[in-house]
Amino acid sequence: MAAAFSFGLQVVLLLAIAIGVSAAVLSIVEQLLVDPVPFADGRRLVLLWNVRRSDSLRAMPTIESVQHVRANARSFRGVEAIETAPLTLAGTD
Repeated sequence: MAAAFSFGLQVVLLLAIAIGVSAAVLSIVEQLLVDPVPFADGRRLVLLWNVRRSDSLRAMPTIESVQHVRANARSFRGVEAIETAPLTLAGTD
């Protein structure tokens, strides 16, 4: 009887931990991937790329191409640009 109780308690604890971990992971995934972006009309945001015709390689637009789109586009309310860079965070000794 004690062995059955111990096994049952282990199963319940394992299920509780698994459900808690699953809820935490899904909460993080939802915040990072599913929630809308923190901008008004976030569904209307688009990302523009430069694509080379020779090999179809995508690249971030140059400042000149952003300025050209900004000056000539009639379908966009506004045009902005960002620049990304890979970073490595490391502690100091």
